[in-house]
Amino acid sequence: NNSTNQNDALASITNSMHNLNTTKTFRQFLKMVNITIRQLDNAAHGQIMNRCLILMEADSKISYQNNADFDYIIAPFLEAVSVAYQFTQTAVKEVFMPLVHEVSTCGFYKAQLESLLLPSMSSTQHCSFSQNFFVSVNLSSLETLDSTFSFSNCPFLKIFIALKLQNINQWCFSYCQKLETVLTPEATISDRAFEKCPQLQTILCQKCSFECNCEECPKCNGTLQQCLENGKQFALRDEYKTLQGIQQIDEKFVKYQPRMIQIDLLAVRCQKITYTFCELHHKKNQMTKNIQQIGQFVQRVQQQIIVDDAE
Repeated sequence: NNSTNQNDALASITNSMHNLNTTKTFRQFLKMVNITIRQLDNAAHGQIMNRCLILMEADSKISYQNNADFDYIIAPFLEAVSVAYQFTQTAVKEVFMPLVHEVSTCGFYKAQLESLLLPSMSSTQHCSFSQNFFVSVNLSSLETLDSTFSFSNCPFLKIFIALKLQNINQWCFSYCQKLETVLTPEATISDRAFEKCPQLQTILCQKCSFECNCEECPKCNGTLQQCLENGKQFALRDEYKTLQGIQQIDEKFVKYQPRMIQIDLLAVRCQKITYTFCELHHKKNQMTKNIQQIGQFVQRVQQQIIVDDAE
């Protein structure tokens, strides 16, 4: 029976991995929201275009709490979601924030995130991503979950991966009732981290001594050891090596993507300057032509005057 359960759990992880979202490039995200690089370069910081909020600076102190005017956020240079409740109860489904390394308290609380692609994020706070709609999460740079309830009450979350994570905070996944897999090989698990997580089958962690009395999680229903064994077995499979490969890809993405964005923006600005220069050159040629025509007209008038005087 244990063997069957283990096979089912490992098969479930494999299926979930097929649905892992990959980080979109700058151009891919712009294409998705139907915005050109030129339009983005001309946009003001904080402008909303095609239901996409555009943040072009490294820091933003504006709160968009309860704002339902945008579904997407593109913030290629933003370094942190630094304001508490900054995007709480917004309609945002997906973000492009390749450099964000920290998300503040309730940063995306009760947003509508369907995917979570933050390749630089290393730490979160209380309820940073609680009550969102993503199914799978793979955060390759995440190291610390500060405070409590970071990913609680996410009704569709099935698989959570953070290979560098050092801790899972208290009530982290509380009431994530579809959660099946947690792969955090370096993490220590805090009390009640999996409160009301009845579907949890696989846990890969460093230390798993925690308390809970929810009566539904693996700790309470007596299946914790099987979950841990499933995690150890998965770590021996090729699919786990694939996850490690994805982590390396994300690290390269974070390193090179900002440079590519700058190149794209510079290319657009060069095109703009070239167009302006060509336009000025055309106007200069047109002006020269007009002056020549005026000169020819004056000459004809002078010749006519001479003829008239002779007569």
